[in-house]
Amino acid sequence: MQTRGTAYFEGRLDSLKSPPLHCQLELTYRCNYNCLHCYCKGRENAGRELPWTEIAGIFSQMEKANCLWLTLTGGECLLRPDFAEIYMSAKRRGFIVSVMTNGSLIDGRILRLFAKSPPFSVEMTINGARADTFNRVTGTAGLFRRVRQNAARLAREGVPVIVKANLLRENAGELAGMKKWASGLPGRRGPGRYNFRVDPFIHPRLDGGMQPCRHRLGARDIAKAFSRDAELLSEFRCGLRSPAAPLERGRNFLYQCTSWKDQFFINPFGVMSFCQLTDEYSADLRLVPLEKGLAGLRRLARAKFKTGSECISCPLRPLCGTCPAKAALETGNGEAPVPYYCETAAEIAKMSLNERKKLRGVPKQGA
Repeated sequence: MQTRGTAYFEGRLDSLKSPPLHCQLELTYRCNYNCLHCYCKGRENAGRELPWTEIAGIFSQMEKANCLWLTLTGGECLLRPDFAEIYMSAKRRGFIVSVMTNGSLIDGRILRLFAKSPPFSVEMTINGARADTFNRVTGTAGLFRRVRQNAARLAREGVPVIVKANLLRENAGELAGMKKWASGLPGRRGPGRYNFRVDPFIHPRLDGGMQPCRHRLGARDIAKAFSRDAELLSEFRCGLRSPAAPLERGRNFLYQCTSWKDQFFINPFGVMSFCQLTDEYSADLRLVPLEKGLAGLRRLARAKFKTGSECISCPLRPLCGTCPAKAALETGNGEAPVPYYCETAAEIAKMSLNERKKLRGVPKQGA
């Protein structure tokens, strides 16, 4: 396969009339894990999944639409027997490809594939620093050692590996341990940088199931988990010290998220959306061309509240982790307040105020 050099990508960037697009393509909802927090459980349907020939056709449209970045994910994307064909098709198109995987299905064939034609990164979710915790979160047994070995094997081959974790009640006490192990992998990018990311928020399932929410943490417990590692705590505090950003688009606009301007998602069945948590403004790419679907996504920029939602005037809205997609999953109404995020925003506001007072030498609130 022809290797694309830096000049090729610089040329593509220079020729673009709009920001380069990033596509996150979910190849399947199927997975060999049974995770406590999985948001796509219940949506598995192998018979409806796009075959790689249709995916290749979508890749062609993406290239014409100035898509530069591509993330292949799932479910567990390596469950697809045609993963290698999809991956190489994307590479031949010149996309900058990342792969999200749980890492348990990486075998010699996949290792050779990535070593010969490396992705930009392989993001591996490893939810636990100990086997028993990992087993409990993933609903599996006997895979912990294999997954960590696979991460190390990839890193030794020069493949950039990013270890990721979801923060749950079950593994919060091991956050520092997960990060410490990930930081010891080969290929660490310079002093003070580590190949570890953590997502502290858990969502309901796409089918409306609330089971994952039983395992999520409140703001105080999230802060406590971060406090066990100096670097992670420093990052967390840095975010708290930053003043709350004003609402960019005015309070009456429903969507404050602007990710739709430069990214989109495609689910395993060919439905394109601006967010993997919702089908609002979506388009079935089996029925309409991608460019038309992209134009349809931009309608959300004009969407405004249709109700007298408390969220419109809430002073904590800039700090709130909710959005219409999350609200719809939790309450059935995209404009409704979500108690969990209301409580979390209030706690973050208190912590943020105390952090800013510390910087000014003012005694901590309540001291």
